[in-house]
Amino acid sequence: MKKDTIPLYQGKPILDCKPEQAFRVDSEEIIYSIQQQFSQKELALRELGQNSQDADATAIQVNYRYQDKRMILEFLDDGCGMSKNVIIKNYLRLFDSSKENQKDKVGMWSLGRLSLLCYDPERIEVFTLPPHGPGYKVVIAKDLSGELYELDRETAKAAVKGEHGTLVRMEVSVDSEEGFAAEVEKANQCIEKELSWIRPTITIVTAEIKEGNLAYNTRKVNRTMTVPGRYSTEFVVRMASGTGEVRCAIGLQSKEDTGLAPITLCSGAIPIERPSGLPWTDGEDFALRGMHLILDSYDFETNIGRNVVYRKTAFMRELLDKLFLKVVVERFVKTMAKLCTQPAFRPYEYEDSLRLLLSDVCIRSTEHEFEIPEEVLEAPFLQSYVSFRPYCLGDLDRSNGPIYFTGEKPTILSMKERDSDDPGIICVCIADLPWEFRKFLENRYAGRLKEKKEIAVVVDQDKPEFLELSRRINKRLGRLRVWADAFSDRFDSDSNVFQIPNEIRVGRFIRYDGREETRAPTLFYKSPDRIYLNHNNPHIQNLMELLLQKDNAYEDLAAHLLMREVLFDPGLTFSIAQREQLLTRDLERRFHVRGFPGIETGDSKIDSMMEYLLSNPFNEEILEI
Repeated sequence: MKKDTIPLYQGKPILDCKPEQAFRVDSEEIIYSIQQQFSQKELALRELGQNSQDADATAIQVNYRYQDKRMILEFLDDGCGMSKNVIIKNYLRLFDSSKENQKDKVGMWSLGRLSLLCYDPERIEVFTLPPHGPGYKVVIAKDLSGELYELDRETAKAAVKGEHGTLVRMEVSVDSEEGFAAEVEKANQCIEKELSWIRPTITIVTAEIKEGNLAYNTRKVNRTMTVPGRYSTEFVVRMASGTGEVRCAIGLQSKEDTGLAPITLCSGAIPIERPSGLPWTDGEDFALRGMHLILDSYDFETNIGRNVVYRKTAFMRELLDKLFLKVVVERFVKTMAKLCTQPAFRPYEYEDSLRLLLSDVCIRSTEHEFEIPEEVLEAPFLQSYVSFRPYCLGDLDRSNGPIYFTGEKPTILSMKERDSDDPGIICVCIADLPWEFRKFLENRYAGRLKEKKEIAVVVDQDKPEFLELSRRINKRLGRLRVWADAFSDRFDSDSNVFQIPNEIRVGRFIRYDGREETRAPTLFYKSPDRIYLNHNNPHIQNLMELLLQKDNAYEDLAAHLLMREVLFDPGLTFSIAQREQLLTRDLERRFHVRGFPGIETGDSKIDSMMEYLLSNPFNEEILEI
């Protein structure tokens, strides 16, 4: 270190190194101004990574260590380093970057090293070594005064751990080891979110408290700048007018990309903005649900803090005007829609995202009076409630009858009695689709769209023989509410979900379309407040017959099993635990007190019977419905 000839400007504000008059400001104003540019202090590390990439680095190492209630952070790259001329002319001056007019460079404000002021550091040191000549050390104190030293090449090589590169070291006060570990975690989360797509490989140190001691580890964080998952693509779009180009990555949402925003705007693979939507027709923001879109371009123009992409540039206006139809729909949506028509196509975990995407394209196209692509119209993405084959909008267009819709998800049981793919009625499941899609269907199929109200309806409940059967069953079982109140001591007094209907009725169940009988054993109606037993269900028929026989030794067992069916109707709101407690008390009353032929009346035998009766899933068929 040749301290005789250098330091330069020792003890003076280092940012005032031959500045233009317009930028002669004091340190407090500079610090405050810098801090206002970043929504969180960890974004300062994004700026360091940006500088490393602009310096053509191939590797970045981020180290942390705890010392005397301080976090020491080191950001090291193997880039080209800085010469003395660059340090004096550009590095120590605001708004005088060496990267201006360089198309493939991100930094242009000469603010990268000042972003660390967001941390309110005690001290910043910068060691830099160009490929030829000596190295340099810059020291910036808390009041922004500083020193510049020249280093011999061997000393500089030891600092940057190579033939060239830059090391930025910062010291920040922390209150404890736990506070240090928390700061490291937040910094690393930011690096993984903001820098994982850049060209240099990034290795970070992690720190956590294990058994009362600090434990360090390392890991790499780089990823490919694409949408994770099977159904994604990427390409470059060039504007025909020559205003610029953008790299696009598009893909369906999946479990693999939970941390990825629906839209991300980048420059040099570094995220700048994650907007909720992008202006398109008439200035309205849009973002298609079920899809991720990443746009990366050096032609984006940003603010000083690099957290906003300006929308009114010629390049952005031209890009946004074409983005929806020319890029997203033509290059991605149509391809996915065509895949849907292939018999072997099975999107599995991507199915919901694909349905969201195609439904949203229909919504957006209709809103802006664009023709829905034919590929989307013929894509079978609408779940059917009455057949295994999904519908496409073309199916609904070509039909003449009513179109039912439901928010209930279809199950195997809801379709198991169908003999073919043509159920004779259309019922569309719109569960998990945007609420605007229902409005789209209403407008497109005006007068034909009807809501499916119930899974099943009850008929013949007022026939004299069914009314008499209902009367006799109620007499044997007792009114349900009275029966439940007798066991109310088994529940917490503050329970507010316990609900028992007033009456048991007998009827015949059919499906909502009136064409097909269903064998569901029970059906709960809120108005009037009652439970229906299905006379079509053979199991219910057998239990009713056993219950109503005279001098029948199995009457109690039939009554208990009938109660079991009633209590596990999915329409009732009380919990499984409450239902089981009611059944347990019913067993005790029926068999422990009165006895049962062939069954001992001890508690162990009651427990054995409970175990036997409850060994199978309760009312399995109904729960699936």
